[in-house]
Amino acid sequence: MLKQQKHVAYINSEIRLMTSQNMLEVPNGLRDTLQQKLDSLTCAKKFTQLASAMGREFDLDILKLSSGQDDEQLQVLLNELLLAELICIQHKTDGKHYVFKNAMLREAAYDSMPKALKREAHKLIASLLESRKSPANPKNTMPFNEHRNEANQTGKSNVNKHH
Repeated sequence: MLKQQKHVAYINSEIRLMTSQNMLEVPNGLRDTLQQKLDSLTCAKKFTQLASAMGREFDLDILKLSSGQDDEQLQVLLNELLLAELICIQHKTDGKHYVFKNAMLREAAYDSMPKALKREAHKLIASLLESRKSPANPKNTMPFNEHRNEANQTGKSNVNKHH
């Protein structure tokens, strides 16, 4: 059903959610609850927002570089998010991956960012991804293009590609 209604697409060996922004809006009562959870973070709110700009699953190397945190501080911030149950660890063949516990948490963190901050986050992420892009690693091309487009569009996108 989702594929027939073009809400999902198979792109670069991954299933991507391709749906309008308003379909994914978090209801106000739930949004308030999620926002309270974000506001209760001691020092990881901006870090969480930056991670949310990367999508539901985020690249630790890019997050470290874009946040300017050293390894120790990065681990402190990740532990705070784990303890707050905002993210979880997924073990894959290529190592540990950090993922928002659900799409609504990621969406609430992303929506709490001012447009200017979103634009700057996407610009920085695109720049970091571009520096890692190589002909031998074409998988980085799509995320780079998405972040570059978001940096230029400042929230005007009809398609939410970060899930």
